[in-house]
Amino acid sequence: MREILYTLDGGVYYGVLYLSEIINAYISDENELNEEWVKIISADYQSGIFSSRNAAFQKQLNELTGSSLSLDGDFGSQTQKVLNDFLVSKGKKELKVNKDIFQESKTKEFENQEVYKFIKEQYKIKFSSEPEYVVSLENVISSAKFGSEITSKRYVEGTLSRYKAYCNLLNC
Repeated sequence: MREILYTLDGGVYYGVLYLSEIINAYISDENELNEEWVKIISADYQSGIFSSRNAAFQKQLNELTGSSLSLDGDFGSQTQKVLNDFLVSKGKKELKVNKDIFQESKTKEFENQEVYKFIKEQYKIKFSSEPEYVVSLENVISSAKFGSEITSKRYVEGTLSRYKAYCNLLNC
């Protein structure tokens, strides 16, 4: 597989396939592609599908609990601990999660999980407002491709700049 991915044809083919999967996960008849969605899609392209949605979930956990989880969209042991402690404090021990939440969080179906719905509901109750569906990621990207570490924000800004230039050429 590596021999294919690291060729121009393979990189373009599989890159477009993955990008299409992310676009289809977020864009529907209800919300059309715009600059904000380009930012979210490019962040998820780099960090993994649904990372921006998961970062919003982490942000809501932070606001509900006073914790300071990194808004990276990854549900590691810290997110699991904060989530489980909150669930227990609310008398919802039966909703406690295990390490499988990492895999589940990378799917659209995660939004149908009772724990996801419960956190969103608790946020609405406490803050009297709708919780955000996605937020900007706050992580650092380390890759030989970039030659140094860059933030997700900088990666997204570069992508958005290229998107705007492309749209100016095509009047989109």
